[in-house]
Amino acid sequence: MERFLQVLDYLWQEHRGKVVGVILGLLFGFLTAVWGFWKALFIALCVAAGYFIGCYLDEKGK
Repeated sequence: MERFLQVLDYLWQEHRGKVVGVILGLLFGFLTAVWGFWKALFIALCVAAGYFIGCYLDEKGK
């Protein structure tokens, strides 16, 4: 459990934008997933968009 928390802390400290982007993408995707396959595909697109937005925010912050 300690190692898991260290990994989460590292991810939060070094890749905060990506973490937030992916979480927001997943949350938004799950809100639409209740309605079928195409919505599940939409989740994947939301996660990818969240990741790329997070990457942009991480690079902009450095």
